[in-house]
Amino acid sequence: MKLLLSIICALSALLGHAADAAGEKPPEFIREIVAIKIPKIEAKDTTIHELIGFIASRIRELDPHKPGGISILTSGFQNANGINNRPADVKNAEKKLDYIAKDIRVDKVFADLARLFQVEFHVTSVGIVVTPIGAKPFPNAKAVTGDIYYTYKSKGEQAAP
Repeated sequence: MKLLLSIICALSALLGHAADAAGEKPPEFIREIVAIKIPKIEAKDTTIHELIGFIASRIRELDPHKPGGISILTSGFQNANGINNRPADVKNAEKKLDYIAKDIRVDKVFADLARLFQVEFHVTSVGIVVTPIGAKPFPNAKAVTGDIYYTYKSKGEQAAP
C-alpha cells in the first residue's frame, strides 16, 4: 500500500497535479485519507467552500479508521487586510461551478478542484489548507506553523514555498 501511494504521488507530481514542497513523506494516516475513494460527488452551482465541506464530511464517513477525518482549512479568500500583502481572493471564493464524479480518490478531487477553482490544496502536518495560488498555508508568523508535504495545484502554476 505504501509503495503504491508513493508511486501515485510521484506520478501526480510529474503530471503537475502535486508538487513536493518539503521532501518529507506525510504520516500514514494522511496518505490513507488522500487515497480514500468517494463513490459519488454531484455538486451543481457550488462554491469551493461548499465542496470542501462536502469532501470533509465524506472523508469522515469513509475513513476506515474512523478517527474523525482530517481538517480542511481555507486561508486567504476573504481577508479584507490581505495576506502577506496579497489581496483577498474573493473572486474564486464566490465562483460557482458544477462538479460531478464517481468512484474518485480524494487526491484526484483535490487536483481537479485546484484546476477548476484556481486554488492550491496544501497537504500539511496540521491538515489540508486551501489557499489562493501563491499564498502560503501558514501566513501568520504568530499562528501555528507546520510542515508542507505536498501541494495540489493548477498545472503549470508554481507551488507555494
